[in-house]
Amino acid sequence: EREAEGIESTERRPAKRSRGAALDAPPTSAFTAFEEAAGRQHAEAPPFEVSTQLYNETTAAVVDWHLEQAKRTADELRSKGAQAAMRITSSALAEADQLRREAERDAAERRKR
Repeated sequence: EREAEGIESTERRPAKRSRGAALDAPPTSAFTAFEEAAGRQHAEAPPFEVSTQLYNETTAAVVDWHLEQAKRTADELRSKGAQAAMRITSSALAEADQLRREAERDAAERRKR
């Protein structure tokens, strides 16, 4: 019936993600996932209940994906920040050590005079 109306068959579309699945790539849009799931579950429940449930599930999947991406970005930034701080500290310590050695050398030369 759906194909007769010019709507694609749900078998040709990617499967809907479960909320617990690893979210390495962005989920299909909530609307597309909603349409896919609605086509599969339409006969099992009244349309309003199906649409509400599926909208909530697909929206949650999209939100979960964005939260996971935000966590990854925060972790990467934290790691890069720590690396930068270590480089700066190391550079500052090396420079301070160099200045200390120069000061000791200058002090030793002054004592010899």
